[in-house]
Amino acid sequence: MRKSIISGLLLCAILTSLSGLSQEPYEARAARLQAEDIPPLLEKAEHGDLGSQVLLWLAYSGGHGVPKNIQKGLPWLRTAAEQGSLESQWVLSTVYQFGSGGIPADPAESFKWALKAAERGHMIAQHNVGGAYLHGLGVEQNLEQARLWYGRAAEQGFAHSEWMMGRIYLEGMGVAPNRDQALAWLTKSLAQGHAPTMLTLAQMYSGPNGIPTQPQLVFDLDRAAAQRGSPYAEFEVGRFYRAGYLNPPDYTQARVWFNRAASAGYGPADQYLGAMYEAGEGVPVDLVQARDHYVRAANLGVCSAMQRIGELYRDGQSVPADPVTASMWFAIGSRMGAPESQNAFEAMKPNITQAQRQRAEAQANAWIAGHAGAMEQKPGHFSFQDWTLVERGPRPSPRTSHAG
Repeated sequence: MRKSIISGLLLCAILTSLSGLSQEPYEARAARLQAEDIPPLLEKAEHGDLGSQVLLWLAYSGGHGVPKNIQKGLPWLRTAAEQGSLESQWVLSTVYQFGSGGIPADPAESFKWALKAAERGHMIAQHNVGGAYLHGLGVEQNLEQARLWYGRAAEQGFAHSEWMMGRIYLEGMGVAPNRDQALAWLTKSLAQGHAPTMLTLAQMYSGPNGIPTQPQLVFDLDRAAAQRGSPYAEFEVGRFYRAGYLNPPDYTQARVWFNRAASAGYGPADQYLGAMYEAGEGVPVDLVQARDHYVRAANLGVCSAMQRIGELYRDGQSVPADPVTASMWFAIGSRMGAPESQNAFEAMKPNITQAQRQRAEAQANAWIAGHAGAMEQKPGHFSFQDWTLVERGPRPSPRTSHAG
């Protein structure tokens, strides 16, 4: 099974103080606000005081001195951004990027404000502008512009952009593939302990079937990323232990790492746990446990798990034989485009009545209606949003700006 990892940024905005004001971050000042502090802030903000406008945004978005109400705070954030507050422009772009507090996502508005901040040198805004051009979010897709803006952020030392520059040259996004250029950028982000870079490098030194060509290197990279909390890396470490790429299989360690990944919602980990319980790898054979893990994986869109559940019900393994439930799971896998499920579903038709077939289809429709996210997965692939936390935006330094 090939896995697709979509790595994004969790952005925790820290609005630093303005020149001429206290050097204490706005967040710290906002956290101390009381109800009696709000009216004076409102008066000053209405007369154009930028610091008060920022504090009012933080008060309403964080519930400091007033009930939390992002929609009520948004006009003050926008006013601060329009007055030229760099951090406010970036934060405003992220509000529209993700949508929050009843404010719908607006890619075009997000791009507009990110570009304003990016043009003034805001590192994370530059990265986000690159992402918008890469994916065509709020602006027409333009791979050359994507590379330009990722490059600007990377030149400031932003690891996530260095990683994206590596991927651009590795995968040939708008440029001819260049492994040397890719490695040059990936080496920079790796030096910062960037987990997605570790995963990209591990994949570079693995074959298309997932078997590592340099096992020790790949294991070290996967384990380092896993220790930084990447569920996909946790799964890969488990796969290493189960397959015994370095040493004889260690099923106990494999289950430890698969369980970590599964607890984070990484579906293939539950699929592998199910297979281990079914085969008795390091544990007594337990088809009930196996089925439970398969169901968890199936609910996340893992087609091979759907197939196996259907087979268990078809053959009466660990459960009474149930052709309707078997057909339901085969039907779901079939609609997702899994050839094995399509064949199994067709093979079931001569062995069930029309009424049973109709019940299976109705149950499949009900499951599909309740699992829209799972239906977006593809057979043989598992897309997973793996976030990279960025705790604050650029801070001034003697030479450049960088994320902390």
